[in-house]
Amino acid sequence: MKFDRERIGNVEVITIPDNTLDATNSPEFKRDIEPIIKENPRAVLDMIHVRFVDSSGCGAILSCLRKARAEKGDVKMCNAAEEIVALFKLIRLDRVIEIHKSKNVAVKSFSN
Repeated sequence: MKFDRERIGNVEVITIPDNTLDATNSPEFKRDIEPIIKENPRAVLDMIHVRFVDSSGCGAILSCLRKARAEKGDVKMCNAAEEIVALFKLIRLDRVIEIHKSKNVAVKSFSN
């Protein structure tokens, strides 16, 4: 998966290019995001293009979060569609990963 990447300060903003994160592409997502997280474990996943996430996609995001925290970093999300935020609240993933409305707010949350 080819991510759009932007470095803001010491935070890597990673834009997921696909409109879904599901069983069809979550293995590719995990494989391709791992070296980015190793390089910089302070990351924001920009979900601006994503409209659907299934359980495999949730697992892939959690895997990304675990890898970042193992490196003393964190992963946060921004620009998630209302349906994705609702799903994360339903399965209580919003208690595990911070979800912000905008990229700038997500990046600034790292300085707290």
